[in-house]
Amino acid sequence: MALVSVTPTSQLWKKSWVAHKASGINSITRKALFPDVAPEPPTTNCAYRVLVPYEQIRKDPVAKELIEKLTMEVRMGDNAYIITYPISAGKMFNLVLSHHTSEKTWSSPRKNVVLMGDAAHSMVNHMAQGAATAMEDGAFLAKCLGRVVSGDIRIGEAVTIYERERQPKAYEKQQVSFLNGAIWHLPDGLEQRARDAAMNPELEGKYYVRSSNLYGDQRTVLDVYGYDSEKHAETALAAYLSGGREPFHPETGITQSQAEKYMSWFAPSSVSRPLASKL
Repeated sequence: MALVSVTPTSQLWKKSWVAHKASGINSITRKALFPDVAPEPPTTNCAYRVLVPYEQIRKDPVAKELIEKLTMEVRMGDNAYIITYPISAGKMFNLVLSHHTSEKTWSSPRKNVVLMGDAAHSMVNHMAQGAATAMEDGAFLAKCLGRVVSGDIRIGEAVTIYERERQPKAYEKQQVSFLNGAIWHLPDGLEQRARDAAMNPELEGKYYVRSSNLYGDQRTVLDVYGYDSEKHAETALAAYLSGGREPFHPETGITQSQAEKYMSWFAPSSVSRPLASKL
């Protein structure tokens, strides 16, 4: 395995066995790895962000009524929406007025330079998952590289596992983001009224299995916001080290991820004992 040499803007040479780059949608590293890959056409989506101190808004008798509750709110219209939510422990009011297709690989042929974040999978902003997905990439890859340090796998294997597991997850988020934008941008009409009717129960404190508000849709919340990239990495690594199948309980055949999904999230010790009735 050859060392990777990187020359940052400071002109100081740095060498390592692997380099991972989260250098954004205009990534120079991506252009170096994949010079023939052209960016997708512009989506025509734009996002304008404004940060205003809450104490300043409260001075306006009209505006202050809009921020009585420190909650996320969305105002939807034809081909546009406004989303607001508090940040900085409720001190700042965040006002947001808003692609790449899935690549076959995020790494160099030698698997010692690898992309993450927007450099690998930029997405529209309708699920607010750009930065979060980059952090998921980093946490997952760190778990994989930890197994390299412990001598269980090689760097190339770590990068391959990272790509194989993270690419489908990131691509799914890209598509969900597009879909949520379509939901929020519906023009006045039959579909818009159906969307609003599906959201109305939440205003009354009623929550159902499915919702047209993806921020409140139970399945979307679990898939997008309840995702644990480190646990995903541990499961994938365990399966790889076991010959391709996740380790399972010898008596029931139940895997750790199955136990976590249904029981061990509230009873952590359940994964270590049989979880199925013996017939």
